[in-house]
Amino acid sequence: SPTLRQRLRDAEEEAELLGGEWPEIPRVYHDAIRRFWPGPLTIVVPRPPCIPLAVTGGAGATVAVRLPAHPVARAIIAACGLPLAAPSANASGRPSPTTAAHVAHDLQGRVPLIIDGGACAVGVESTVVDAFSPTARDSLGRLAPCVLRPGGVTVEALRSLGGDWALGLRVYRRDFACAALENAPTTPGMKYRHYSPTAPVLLVAAGPAQRAATRAALCDLHARDAATKIGVVALDDVDAPAGCALIVHRVADARDLAHRIFALLRELDETDHVDAIVVQGVDDADEGLAVMNRLEKAASRVIAAPPPASA
Repeated sequence: SPTLRQRLRDAEEEAELLGGEWPEIPRVYHDAIRRFWPGPLTIVVPRPPCIPLAVTGGAGATVAVRLPAHPVARAIIAACGLPLAAPSANASGRPSPTTAAHVAHDLQGRVPLIIDGGACAVGVESTVVDAFSPTARDSLGRLAPCVLRPGGVTVEALRSLGGDWALGLRVYRRDFACAALENAPTTPGMKYRHYSPTAPVLLVAAGPAQRAATRAALCDLHARDAATKIGVVALDDVDAPAGCALIVHRVADARDLAHRIFALLRELDETDHVDAIVVQGVDDADEGLAVMNRLEKAASRVIAAPPPASA
């Protein structure tokens, strides 16, 4: 909105008067804010006194902040005149909602109002980055920003900012682990099991033999678990075992999968009522990192595609 754009310009001008600094926001975030806000990037910052402890669950020196790009969300924030804090609009552990209908399905009778701003443009949630707390320091105490949750802003895009983002950026669980974060997650979706529909999900990892591994998984589901109606989210052609009905949704690539995966999981589970869901995974580069992060948490089992037979 014009009001928010003006506020951003005013903040930029004030920062220039202060030598290029926004005193409330660590300097390392400034370039990221200029590049990716409004948008799907959440930053961990020092909790200012104006933010109640209740927002952080009763404890914590940090708070995560995002400026959304959706015009309806921005209009609500502008009308409110204050930062807004709210839980996600879905039951814990379920696939994230990407339409108002998904929210209604999860929270029917539990919320008085649902504002329908249309389907989500990105699909997966925002990227959460920490470049401030002790978690964002390496073993030698040097700044090493970390991605706590991959999302709509890719790791490659963050590294393009240069500086500490290019040199030290790490991804949680892929590049490092932290016992404190495991015991008390600071970001939604950091739990091991999350984003899961009622039907079990089998994830077939990317690889040259993914198509063969997918068929083997379908045969196993049919023979061992007596699944006769299986949903498939696939990048390749899929063959159905005899006596098994498949509902297949084709996706084009990792970006398409990231955009549609939550809606497809819900459709197969809640509308088609399949016995199980098989998803073909993608390489964990660019948008693939975020979607594989979600799928590995949603899956009951991850099947590694075997290497092709040697000639």
